[in-house]
Amino acid sequence: MEGARRIGLLLNDTISDYVKEIVDGVSSICDEKSASLFLFNVGELNHPFRPFDYHQKALAQFCNKNNIDGLVICSGVLGNNCSKEELEEYVHSFDTIPVVSIGAKIPNVPSVFCDARPGLEEILDDFVDHHKCKRICLLGKIPGSEEAVERTEIITRYLKEKGFPFDERCVIEGNFTYEGAMNALDERWEKKAAFDFDAIVALNDDMAFAALDFCEKRKIKVPEQVKIAGFDDVSRSELCHPSLTTVNQSLFNQGADAAKILFDIFERKNVSLVNSVHSSARFRKSCSCMAANEFSFGAYVKKGEDGSRAALYSRLLGTEWLDKKRQFHVLNDFLISGQSRLNLAKMRRLFMSFTERFDIKAAALCLYDTPIYVNEKKMDFCLPEKASVYASFDKRKDYVQNINEEPIHYDPNKCIVPDGIFDWAKDKYLVWIVSNCETQYGYIVYRQGSYESLVYSMMCATFSRLVSGAWEGTRAEKAAKSQQERTAQLNLISKTDELTGLLNRRGFLELGQQTIDIAVVLNQGGMVIFGDMDGLKYINDTFGHDAGDRAIKAEAEILKKNFRASDIVGRLGGDEFVVIAAGLGEPRLSVIRENIDAACKAWNIVHNEGFELSISLGCKAFNKDLPSLEDILKEADSLLYEEKRAKKNARRS
Repeated sequence: MEGARRIGLLLNDTISDYVKEIVDGVSSICDEKSASLFLFNVGELNHPFRPFDYHQKALAQFCNKNNIDGLVICSGVLGNNCSKEELEEYVHSFDTIPVVSIGAKIPNVPSVFCDARPGLEEILDDFVDHHKCKRICLLGKIPGSEEAVERTEIITRYLKEKGFPFDERCVIEGNFTYEGAMNALDERWEKKAAFDFDAIVALNDDMAFAALDFCEKRKIKVPEQVKIAGFDDVSRSELCHPSLTTVNQSLFNQGADAAKILFDIFERKNVSLVNSVHSSARFRKSCSCMAANEFSFGAYVKKGEDGSRAALYSRLLGTEWLDKKRQFHVLNDFLISGQSRLNLAKMRRLFMSFTERFDIKAAALCLYDTPIYVNEKKMDFCLPEKASVYASFDKRKDYVQNINEEPIHYDPNKCIVPDGIFDWAKDKYLVWIVSNCETQYGYIVYRQGSYESLVYSMMCATFSRLVSGAWEGTRAEKAAKSQQERTAQLNLISKTDELTGLLNRRGFLELGQQTIDIAVVLNQGGMVIFGDMDGLKYINDTFGHDAGDRAIKAEAEILKKNFRASDIVGRLGGDEFVVIAAGLGEPRLSVIRENIDAACKAWNIVHNEGFELSISLGCKAFNKDLPSLEDILKEADSLLYEEKRAKKNARRS
């Protein structure tokens, strides 16, 4: 990646209005400086609600000097669910490149933040002096968030200085989310705790929206009975009913200032570690400062220094529904197209077709040569050394990858996308991890067009699931093809045990070894289970060989019913059975053992042959370090001997 500066922006999402304004601010300076901007949506640190969001944290691996020259981190929102120490450690983990923080003051890192005091005090002055509110509720106290702590201190200090009664009963913890605030308000109401507030100040707009909906649900009139204010001034605050009084924290300016500081660092200029922007109040209908019959989009009231109030217009939000409807039609077509069975070849064609329909200007589908299992509890993620670009294009440089040829191989540790694919001139690029459940397959890099960020986010999430299905489909096709070839070969030999219909020794050893070989190639382990019927010689000697044959056939049926159709079950001879189960682990095997024992006991009760049907099982795991079936059978047989001896000892006691 040569040429202009490359700036990274570490975000908690790409959808919220809060983030959009910061992105626009950073992007404005990048455009001015002809720099490229990379958006890395790593999610919130320690977020408790979304189980597989942790995959996005892997994007931080690309925030190094191989891919970007400097990094802006939205620390304030990233750290909502972690301690100050954890957030500082995370930010300092990028110290190999210049870093600027937004929203949280990080030691020894230039930080841009909003001075919340002017805007909050404007609203509190209005509630107390203009509207004569007597009991004010604070919604959203959340430990660990520097922004939340600062806003809480401003509000509590103000109310105490005004002589207002304020204690923990005036605080409702909403966890900075709509759902958290609504649950907390409902819980307070259902406990029949005192809800005698005449004003609610929420620490962000999402919680304020929850308060508005809560009041409507509980038939509390806003603003007549309760006045509500938020913090952030997201675009929905203008459109909700009633429109929301809130604090504008100059998010665009915060983003722009952070980017300016980064470029000052590039130019070796001295920069301040502490950089603040002022907040201001936006008075709307939820505090009754705006007339109820005012319906202009973007309208709000601003208080002048002399106390006068003037109607202003921040944004003119025209009706955009028709355009949004068109975008969601394209998304719906994409979802329908993805319902067919896919392999990686079909996935390449689908990616090229629909990314262009989504008005994407450039894109690359980058997949690891071997998918990675990533556990949330063990997040020491490292990029693999081998990946491939399966599909890519860049309209600006008129480049389209030939998807009928071999994918482009590269090392993702050295570059996020191989040179020659993108024109890295000034523009905005988003990076999205492709994952499904615990498995990570790679990532998508794209330069978005005119569609909504939410549509692009849904597109990427859908691609993740489709890639997962395509990968598994390709693997299944290869396995099926191999299975067909194996079956054709086995048809040439006698492979069936005449008495039970299972594979005989010859057929089992050949098919079993091939099954293990395929599993090892697919990086999949499994189990070899060796079974020996208990007391078959006694049955033959006492009840005759016909009874012994019935016992053998019964045991064979029990084994077939308790293992999967894909498992290989064989009879090696006499009283010996063996099973190969690819992908089977110890926990599931324990359940199968119990089911087999139960099935044997049930057979004994139903048939009442005079003898007891039972089997001893020994097992041994196979993997790339132990791939020989013959060696595995020897070890499994040894373990089986131990189980049979234990059974005899148990019967004696």
